[in-house]
Amino acid sequence: MSDPFFEAVNGLVTRYPGVRGAAFTDMDGEHIALAPRSQQDRLRICAAYGGIALRRLGQAEAQTDRPPVDQITVEGSKARFITLRVGSEYQLVVTLSDEQPTGSIMAAVQSTARELAAQV
Repeated sequence: MSDPFFEAVNGLVTRYPGVRGAAFTDMDGEHIALAPRSQQDRLRICAAYGGIALRRLGQAEAQTDRPPVDQITVEGSKARFITLRVGSEYQLVVTLSDEQPTGSIMAAVQSTARELAAQV
C-alpha cells in the first residue's frame, strides 16, 4: 500500500532538480514523510524553525485581526527553504539549491501543499 504523503513530497523532489529535499511535518518539525532520507537532519531543522515562525507570526496576525501567515521563504547566501502551512497542524518544508530561484518553484510547492491538505 502506498503512502500518499511520501508520494507527494517525493514527487516534488524527483520532478524538480533544484529541490534538495521536502518534508511534510507537524508544526514542531516531526516528520510524517520526507524525501530524500539523506536530507533528514537539514529538513528537521528547517521544519522546527519554520513551525516556530509560522506559529509566532500567526499569533501576531491574530492580534491585529488579520489572517494567519501561511507561507515563509528564508533565503541565505548558499541555500533557501520554503515553509507552507498545511491545515492548522502541519507544514510542508522544501529546501532548494542556491541555483533554484524561489519563484520558479512556488506553484509546484503550493500544489503539493494542497495535495497534502486534501489527505489530512
